[in-house]
Amino acid sequence: MHDLERQAKDFRRRLHVQEERTRQRLLQAARAGQPVPPPAALDVTVEGEPGPAVERVAAALAAG
Repeated sequence: MHDLERQAKDFRRRLHVQEERTRQRLLQAARAGQPVPPPAALDVTVEGEPGPAVERVAAALAAG
């Protein structure tokens, strides 16, 4: 696996773990009657010279 692909995969894994933790905290707060903030959005842009590596990273990010 190329370095950029590995980094993208690791980033997606860490993001998924963080999202799950946040979801659990928000559920617990809602159950306890505490205020819950609105959801946030994250946009990711991959830029670089056209080529196979950039295309693979973009495809990997799009696939989730």
